[in-house]
Parts: sequence; structure tokens; C-alpha cells
Amino acid sequence: MDLDGDGKKDLVSGSRVGTTHFFKNLGQGRFAPGVVLKRPDGSLATIYDPKDGSTTLNSTSSVVDWDGDGIPDLVVGSYLGTYWMKGLGDLTFGDQQPIEIDGQLLAVNDAGVHFADWNRDGVPDLLMGSDEGGVKLYLGSRGENGHLSLTADRWLVESLGASESKHQQFENNQFEVKNWQTMELARERSAMRVKATVTDWNGDGKLDLLVGDFMLFVPRPASEQDPAEKKQLNDELMSKQQAWMKRTNELDAEAAKELGISPQSREPGDWRRRYVRSSLNGLTDETLWTVTLELAEIQKRLRGFSEMPRAGYVWVYLGK
Repeated sequence: MDLDGDGKKDLVSGSRVGTTHFFKNLGQGRFAPGVVLKRPDGSLATIYDPKDGSTTLNSTSSVVDWDGDGIPDLVVGSYLGTYWMKGLGDLTFGDQQPIEIDGQLLAVNDAGVHFADWNRDGVPDLLMGSDEGGVKLYLGSRGENGHLSLTADRWLVESLGASESKHQQFENNQFEVKNWQTMELARERSAMRVKATVTDWNGDGKLDLLVGDFMLFVPRPASEQDPAEKKQLNDELMSKQQAWMKRTNELDAEAAKELGISPQSREPGDWRRRYVRSSLNGLTDETLWTVTLELAEIQKRLRGFSEMPRAGYVWVYLGK
């Protein structure tokens, strides 16, 4: 979607801390550094809990003209539900408004929102990824006022949680593979925390799905591991993790002071506000970045002891 009206398709991404980031298309495959999207008063365009005002974590974002006024709006999926924010035409957005299906807030665990005209009727449809590995289609239509409304249609990629026989392959609803043998199922399809996008992958004129997911580490058999090397790497990892935790705790304390709340508060609203503020401060903290990069290198080497990478896979589902 062209968010800034310059004729080029830009990138928009949610984040772990709930913020939405705009990456301006500079042309020739280049994008500007991300800018955090905000409301006119300077506050972050994040989803917040109406009960206590605390912001959500783990957001996904998509852009669509929800109200039909020709200006791109922002749709954000989160643990608190799915909401849209009116675009004001200057890269700022209005307050959150709930997206409802049959009068109920559209709430999907680890919601992954993406809009595309799936049935090619000229109206955007919602493709919703989920924590259970599936992608569900919600067909869009426009009312007399031009606003979008959504109707649940079907699973384009079946949810593992919706099938008892498949669900039994996993444990505690977290999709941790129970044993070495059942790992093969997780290699055959998307598994958890899926995010989907639509494209014509093979150029046959039909819409296809690209689905990214997340998988946990599955250890290799002990016979294929080098205990001494693994111990050394784990010792290095623990040392760097301690340094990382020390700096994040310092940033958390600084954030609490900035917000005027107690660092010891365990209230959900206080915790989320501290987390978001300290995470944003951490983006420009040189000490934290140095330790983070060192941690990443050690973790990369440790992946040699795992059969499956933590980053997961991108799956292609071809349209029929």
C-alpha cells in the first residue's frame, strides 16, 4: 500500500512492543529507516487496553482504506483484539476503533492481519494468521457509508488447533514437538504464530499464499552432539545473557522513572508501559546493541546443535 501518496508501495510492520513502523519506499528496492507511526498528539499509534490504558505487545499491522474516504487507514491485530485507526492523511492516525464480526470484537491469539482482494470483487478481504498455524479468510463488503464490514468465510490453511487428531501431535497448546518422530508433521506445513501475504507466486494468474511461521528448537540426537563445544557455547551464552539482563534492567528502571511509576510494580498496565518505553529507548542504546549482537552470534553457533531453526519457515500454498 502507498501510505504517503507518492505512488510507491511502502512497508508497514508491527512489532514485539506493539508499535507500528513505516518504511518509506525510496525506489530501486530501497527503503528508508523505519519511523514509528503516531497520533496527532504525538502519542504512539498502538492498541491499548480500554480498562487501564496500557498498550498491547506483539502487534501486526496492515494498511487498508477502511472507511472508504480514499485515505489509507491502519489495522492492527494484537492480543487485545483487532482494531482500525483512521488515517488523517499526514502519516498520523486517529483513535482505535474495534473491528467486529457478528457484534463481537475480532480477537485471534497472535493475530496476523493482511488485506488483499482474495475473491477479486474489488473489495479488500482480511486474511488472518493465528497462533495455531492456520490462515482464516474474512470476506469484505462495503455498506452505504463506504465502510468495510467483514464476514467469516473459511480456513484457507487449516488451524492445527481445529483438528483434534493433529492437535494431539503437540503439547500444552504451544506446539512444542513431543518427540523426535512427530517432528516430521511440523515440517510439512505452517505450525504457529503465522503471518500471511498474498501474491501470484508461480505466475499462473491465481492468488497464492506466502505464510511465515515460528518453530521451537528440536535437539539433535545426543550421538550427533559435541558436549564440550556445546558447554563452552552455553557458558558464553549465559555470560552474555547476564550482561544483557543487567542493561535491560537499567533501561527498565530509567523508563519507570520517566513514566513516574514504581520499578517494582507488577500491575499489567504499568508493566506494559515500562516495557514499551524501555524497548524504544533500547533501540538507540549502544551498550545494549553491542551485547545483543554478541548474543546473536553465539545463538547462531548454537543452532548447529538443533535440527530446526528458531526463526521458522516461509511456506508457499498455491491457489487452485
